[in-house]
Amino acid sequence: MDITVPQVLKQLGQAATKTSANRHLLKLIEESIGISHQLIKEKKIIRGELITVNTGSTVKLADGYEFHSTHIARLLNGCHTAYGFAVTIGKAVEEKRDLCVQEKDATGGLIFDAIGSVAVEMLAGSVHAEIEREVDRTDSRATRRFSPGYGNWTIDNQKSFLPWLEAEKINIRLIGNCLMYPEKSISAVLGAFKQ
Repeated sequence: MDITVPQVLKQLGQAATKTSANRHLLKLIEESIGISHQLIKEKKIIRGELITVNTGSTVKLADGYEFHSTHIARLLNGCHTAYGFAVTIGKAVEEKRDLCVQEKDATGGLIFDAIGSVAVEMLAGSVHAEIEREVDRTDSRATRRFSPGYGNWTIDNQKSFLPWLEAEKINIRLIGNCLMYPEKSISAVLGAFKQ
């Protein structure tokens, strides 16, 4: 995974210019990226299933799983297959972030948090691209991805979506208010449609 300083700066809300005023920050970010390469443990799980019914508010899959969301129904309208995936970079980066905060190194904590966010988003993008390539080989096209907690596909849908994905196989579980652990994890659905 090739995480760059500009990506981390953007995640931190900083301009990606290299001025003398932020040389120290740039050095910290570069060092932290180097450390993170040893901490990140990429894991993914992908599941695809034929769509049997799309009522406009409910999408039923061949295996019996159902999505109850007009946003998901709209996303999957005209699609023959739904793909779900979950990715995680593991818990080591967030543990490093928490250690920095415990040691009163707020800057280090923010940097490792930003690196974790960039890394998991890159991994999700990579898996989406992998699905797109697979779908392209069948003369179909993939939709954009959509995650629980957006639109009217509420976060509590993680309770059924993650078991459907068998996300426990990559050590993702739910804590608290349907938040994923490890924290730097993403789940999403997308569709495949014939051109």
